[in-house]
Amino acid sequence: MNVYLERRRVFSCAHRYWNPKRDDAWNAAHFGALTRVHGHNYTLTAAFAGEVNPLTGIVVNLADVKVWLRDAVVPFEGNSVDAATPIMEGLQPSTENLAQILWRRLAREAAGTPARLARVRVAESEDVHSEYEGDPTVVYVTKSYEFSAAHRLHSKHLGDEENARIFGKCNHPGGHGHNYGLEVTVKGPIDMETGFAFDLARLDAAVQSRVLDSMDHRNLNEDVPQFGPLNPTSENLAVVIWRLLTPDLGDALHRVRVQETSRNAFEYLGE
Repeated sequence: MNVYLERRRVFSCAHRYWNPKRDDAWNAAHFGALTRVHGHNYTLTAAFAGEVNPLTGIVVNLADVKVWLRDAVVPFEGNSVDAATPIMEGLQPSTENLAQILWRRLAREAAGTPARLARVRVAESEDVHSEYEGDPTVVYVTKSYEFSAAHRLHSKHLGDEENARIFGKCNHPGGHGHNYGLEVTVKGPIDMETGFAFDLARLDAAVQSRVLDSMDHRNLNEDVPQFGPLNPTSENLAVVIWRLLTPDLGDALHRVRVQETSRNAFEYLGE
């Protein structure tokens, strides 16, 4: 019986993107303003898994995990890194590469203990984070978005009384609105030249054109054709957004998460 535990640590680090094997024009085209030194308050989250020790009731001592995370970020804390910095191993300082480097450092710390490193997440802001689970061919990158939309929950397959019974206030004829949170996760191998598993500018463009332009400040029932035959629940919303993004993102699309309220969230990972 595996139990998973997580520990977080925040660290500050400056970095710049620059590929010394490429000329100024290439770097400017691929990194833009990121070629200038800038900083982040990163959040490192590490998840460990293991069997619960019947004598202690724990998987691993959290005091040890605290030390592992502290030691893992020591070369980064308060420093400036780029591809030429030894700790970066010749790699661009993307969250994708940071996740892999910190994975290796934490895996060495946990070696020989009952704990198995299961996942490393590196967030450079509230909107962008990368996750790594040990497969050298796959890193997951998540970007967060927001949009506001109105809807009325009413199934055309049910009568008025049944709709009112199932959906309650959400069935009010005047509808209601939400400030939706949207997370889109893409996956892929890391490009050695850029350090990215997926071009976030391409992701932004797809989400903007396929989702936000058609749904933000709209009535889902009346303004979004995909909901003509569908009840615009957040379950259906997650599936519709997946299908809208697939032509642009293809197999790189891994997950769509719709946050309807602070208490309700819905995820879809494809068929």
